[in-house]
Amino acid sequence: MSHFTVLVIGDDPEQQLAPYHEFECTGRNDQWVQDIDITEEFLQIMADSDDEDPLLDALGYWGLEDSVVGDEAQVDRDGMHKHGYAVITQNPAGTPNIIRVVNRSNPNKKWDWYSVGGRWTGFFTLKPGASGSTGSPGIFGNRAEPNTADQARKGAIDWEAMRSKAGDTAAQQWDRVREVAPELWQSWDTVRSEFPEDPEQARRVYHDQAGRRALWASRDDTIRWLEDDVLVDRDRYIQRARAQSGATFAVVRDGNWYERGSMGWWGVVSNEQDRDTWAEQVASMIDALPEDTLITLVDCHI
Repeated sequence: MSHFTVLVIGDDPEQQLAPYHEFECTGRNDQWVQDIDITEEFLQIMADSDDEDPLLDALGYWGLEDSVVGDEAQVDRDGMHKHGYAVITQNPAGTPNIIRVVNRSNPNKKWDWYSVGGRWTGFFTLKPGASGSTGSPGIFGNRAEPNTADQARKGAIDWEAMRSKAGDTAAQQWDRVREVAPELWQSWDTVRSEFPEDPEQARRVYHDQAGRRALWASRDDTIRWLEDDVLVDRDRYIQRARAQSGATFAVVRDGNWYERGSMGWWGVVSNEQDRDTWAEQVASMIDALPEDTLITLVDCHI
């Protein structure tokens, strides 16, 4: 399970996020849910099964034990077949005839629940005298600082103050890392290249480095979760932090979803775009917006 930030640009953030819900969790049986034919996969599970009843085994795999019909006309997508169904008849010899198996899902799913603000409540710094609103805090009870918001008009947000704060934080982190772990460590990419056929061994070696162990032993949450980008020189690290201060993991604009990569469980990202390039793209998008554009920070979960 993973949390990640999404910037929703424009009015009706709920409506813009709606096309990306995970139906299996939300239960929203709307226009974004599709009938996905899984007959081929179903038959493969039956073929590979060593169960006494391969049909029951395959039905159980897809959770369709109680969703078998003899004809497509019997399908009730608003009721018992909401999540899928299997059209199965009997051959004259009494063997099952698998006509069609369907899993009902939203192929564009990105989140299973979300909240405005959440773990990142107070994401935006407001200009003096400007107004905005905050959503709800995350499960750890974090609170938005004064003069911050989770939703505001573009012109109300003090982007330079956000960059300065990010730069100051980065400077403190960089200095603290060198204080706690003066030996530093080899990057994950370097260690991984030494064990191309054994990622588990690479992971053990990476985390067993003195520098990584020192960060973790410090119990300092401002540094122990830092990634390898802190290994660059100080000025570079600060400038990166400033540039990335307003860049979230994903952006939704006009109902279209743009993201830095594909978010999976436990925060694992695949097909990841270069963070500096992504930050530049987000900044350019924001700079081009009219000052009265509504911008909302959302904590998404998948």
